Amino acid sequence: MDDINKIIEEAKALGFEDKLDNFVRDYEISDPSLTELNRYTLAMVMCKEGKQVGMKFDRNTCNIELPELYKNVTNKMVNLVEELRIKQNENPDMLVTTTYSQIGQDMFVNNLLQEKRNGLFFDIGGGPPVFINNTYLLEKEYGWSGISIDAAELLRIQWQESDRKSKFLCEDALSLDYDSIITELLETHNKDRIDYLSVDLEPPSLTIEVLFKLISSTRHRFSVITFEHDAWREAEHILKTSRQLLERYGYVLVVDNVNNQEDWWVDGSY
Repeated sequence: MDDINKIIEEAKALGFEDKLDNFVRDYEISDPSLTELNRYTLAMVMCKEGKQVGMKFDRNTCNIELPELYKNVTNKMVNLVEELRIKQNENPDMLVTTTYSQIGQDMFVNNLLQEKRNGLFFDIGGGPPVFINNTYLLEKEYGWSGISIDAAELLRIQWQESDRKSKFLCEDALSLDYDSIITELLETHNKDRIDYLSVDLEPPSLTIEVLFKLISSTRHRFSVITFEHDAWREAEHILKTSRQLLERYGYVLVVDNVNNQEDWWVDGSY
């Protein structure tokens, strides 16, 4: 308790008292697994970095109802899932096994979309350009394009010095206008949807907030989604919340809780 009081007193001295309180309450809601001291410590970091109070979008303006647009139109993605399951059972040697991802996300996308060429990806929390990267294989071997997002300056340098050709945004994932960014990406490549969305940030509470902002603030759709909920880190609430959100928006869970870490989805309206 003494450590918390020290943080509160420091916040008062710096004029951050109200901001600190708002951040603490936000962390309490978004990540119940955090201890009280951790909430105050993280909140103080956010105050000192000049972050906005709470989330950088207004939840009240986000559509959480299932719009008419997202109701089933065809069974294209669901049928591809069934075809992949049949192939896994009858012709496993026909599957591509090359992967750069941590738990085979790129291999799953590649096999599900039947080694599609010139696809389009959107990778939030892209990480290093090659090591445990979900889109490197797709870009280098199959000609995919897209955008990867990560806030770490070191990663920006690594991407700049790598052989990656796709765009890298060194940005806070909560500060972006996703609808505008994706609209421009689709228009540039003359496409009507993103083939693959990867969402993998730290901590899990940030990952779910970014997913909520993205899904509820853009009209665009994603054929395949891999979402890292990190349930193994006492983040079962992130798993449950993400499933409620994606199901409401018409996505179908096809591989659940991979490595107690991720869920893999397809667009049930496509």
